[in-house]
Amino acid sequence: ATHTRSIFLGTLGAIQIGLSFPLSLGVYTYVLRIPLFGVLHVLGLYVILGIGCDDIFVLSDAFAQSAWAAPAEARTTTLGRMRWAYRRAIGAIVVTTLTDCMAFLASAVCIVPNLVGFGIFTALLAASNLVLVATVWPCALFLHARSVERHEARAAACARHWLRPLGARARALGAHARTVAARGRSVAEASLLGADGAAEQAAAEQAEQ
Repeated sequence: ATHTRSIFLGTLGAIQIGLSFPLSLGVYTYVLRIPLFGVLHVLGLYVILGIGCDDIFVLSDAFAQSAWAAPAEARTTTLGRMRWAYRRAIGAIVVTTLTDCMAFLASAVCIVPNLVGFGIFTALLAASNLVLVATVWPCALFLHARSVERHEARAAACARHWLRPLGARARALGAHARTVAARGRSVAEASLLGADGAAEQAAAEQAEQ
């Protein structure tokens, strides 16, 4: 949500990446019929979080760049911008995903069954994420640009309108707290100075006696 500056896109991106797990698990279990599935396979979820976020950012950045980098005829419509961004980004996404899949499938030569299953399952995660990024995410970007974006802007303006007085009140309370703390320090310092002066006077009187 921070990168896309949209709660809508951030939420859909997280859901899309999460959907890669059950999709890959179905292929792994019912199509490939591999019975081995352990804790190591669950760690693939953290791997696909990084790969999925990278693919989402590539396509999102390409769509954002289409507002000024695309040809003039493509910038006139949201669909034209999406076509330009898709052609620009999909090649990089496919190449990086295939590289990841080949790297994970290389573990199939290992003699440890858990590592073999983990490599195959993680490669399926990367492939499933590629399918979702290539089909679902462009629709999410298009929907956001056509309608959701202006509603989010209105909601943000409304939130700022209602939260601004609270912020001013919080700043006033903070200033009052700092003033009270400064007065407390002044009183404490005066008390210490008074105690030191009284001790010095008592010592002087004892010396005179």
